[in-house]
Amino acid sequence: DGGDEAPPAVRAEIQRVWKPAYFLDGAVNLREANESQEFWFSLQNGSVMAHADTYCIPAVSLQLRGRKQWRLMPAPPPIGSVLDRYDTHDGGIYGKGLWRPSYEAMVLEGEALVFFPHQFHETFVPEAGNPKCTVATTFQFQHPLPVRFTRAFLPTLVNSHLYEEGHCKDLWHAFSTFEPPGKKAMQQDLSASMKRWCTSRDDAAILHRSEAMFRDIDADGSGGLSAPELERYLGEPSRKWARWFLTEDYFYDWQPPSANEREDMSREVLRNRAEDTLHYHDVDNDGVVTSAEF
Repeated sequence: DGGDEAPPAVRAEIQRVWKPAYFLDGAVNLREANESQEFWFSLQNGSVMAHADTYCIPAVSLQLRGRKQWRLMPAPPPIGSVLDRYDTHDGGIYGKGLWRPSYEAMVLEGEALVFFPHQFHETFVPEAGNPKCTVATTFQFQHPLPVRFTRAFLPTLVNSHLYEEGHCKDLWHAFSTFEPPGKKAMQQDLSASMKRWCTSRDDAAILHRSEAMFRDIDADGSGGLSAPELERYLGEPSRKWARWFLTEDYFYDWQPPSANEREDMSREVLRNRAEDTLHYHDVDNDGVVTSAEF
C-alpha cells in the first residue's frame, strides 16, 4: 500500500536512538538520513519487483535483521526522448525486454548497499537462513552526489520519470548553468527554466557565455578552476541560493532549530556544492577544470 507514516511521537523516539551509518559525515547528511529513514518488514519469500525510485540523491539500504538478495542494473536503459520513456514502477520494465541485471548480491545482516538515482533494482527474501520476518531500513544522503554518473547518463536522466515525478531538474542543471531553481513546479516551469539557463542552439553564443563565466570564476587567471575558486564564486552574495537546498522538501517537516545550526549546514552545502561542481566538469579527474572541459 506504499507504506505508512509513523506518528510524530514514534518517529521522534526512533530518530533519538537511531544512529546513521558511520560514513555519513556532517550535519546535513546526518539530518537527511534521519528524516528520510524508512523501515521495510519482509516475510520469507517476499519480493519487490524491479523498479527505479524517484530519488534525485543516493540512497542506502541497510539490512538490520536477516538477509536479502538483490539484483541491480547500474546503467539505466537509454531514453532517446520522452516518447521512449518506459515504466519505472514495480515490474513495469519486465515486459519491455529491458531488464538485464548486471550484479547480484546477498546483503547480510549489518551490511548495506548504496544505489544511485534511476538505478533499477529487485529484491527477494529467501527462506534459507532467514527469520520469519526480516527488517531493513533505507535512507538517503546529500553529500557527495554522484555527479559523474549524472553527467554520463544525463540525456537519459532528463528524459526519465525523475524529471516528471521528482525535483531533479534544477539540482542537476545547476552544476552546469550555475543558476538557481525556479519557483514553480517542473511541469509548469520547464520553458522558464530554459530561459533562465540561457538555453541556445547557437554554438557561438554558448561558447561566448561559457568563456565569460570561466574568466569570472578563474580568480587567479591560471586557466584552470579549483574547488576554492568555485566555492568563492558560488558563495558570492548574489548567489545565496547556492548556500542552501534547491528545494525545501529535503528535510520534510524539520527545520534547523537555531541560526548557528543553519549557518553550519549552509557552509557544508556550499563547500559540497563547489566540490560536486568541480567533479561534474573535471572529465579527466585531475582535480582542475580546464576551459575545454568547462
